[in-house]
Amino acid sequence: MNIQEDCAEKRIIKIKLCTKKDITPLFFIVLQEGVFVKTQVGQSVRTVLKDIFNINDELIEKRISTILLDGKVVDDIDSVIIKENSSLSISGAMPGLAGATMRRHSKYETFRTAITYIEKKDPYPVKTCCFAIKIFNILLVELAKKLLKQGIILHAYQLRQLFSEKKDRLKDYINYAYINETKVKPSDSWGFMEKYINDDRYLIYLNIKTSGEEEDDC
Repeated sequence: MNIQEDCAEKRIIKIKLCTKKDITPLFFIVLQEGVFVKTQVGQSVRTVLKDIFNINDELIEKRISTILLDGKVVDDIDSVIIKENSSLSISGAMPGLAGATMRRHSKYETFRTAITYIEKKDPYPVKTCCFAIKIFNILLVELAKKLLKQGIILHAYQLRQLFSEKKDRLKDYINYAYINETKVKPSDSWGFMEKYINDDRYLIYLNIKTSGEEEDDC
């Protein structure tokens, strides 16, 4: 599967869930495993974080302590660029010496020079495509809901596994669903969703909103 070709709307099934209560914690495991987001790359880590989470600089500086890009630690989030097929991991403060060493601008950063990300000077175009993201520890509580509201892309098998484990709980919480922008009654939504999540040819664009929230269109 070529993720960029499939992200180009060719094999994406759009599922929007409008729920009675916040179901974000049900997705913590899959967000740690990694999902895709589609946005403009060729921009700084800071700019992309602000875009995909709809957050400000203050939250980034105070809460996102550790950032890895393609397995290497990012210190300067204003000069390092997110690219097509990048893999970004973000975390709050982690305990111990290892955690302190991995933090941005750590006083122990000389211990990890071999795994510190150095941006190449080659120009990179701004364009819309997918990249992978993983979220860990306290940031799951603070940012996962924002990301699900913006929308994530995941493999059909990831959603199939999650739904098989949490189906009964999810059924109770869903007000209604949109499948490819068509509104579906709760009683019919599982049949429509299972048609696609059981087919591994597809990627799923998943968007979750909770009824009654400010600026919510559920």
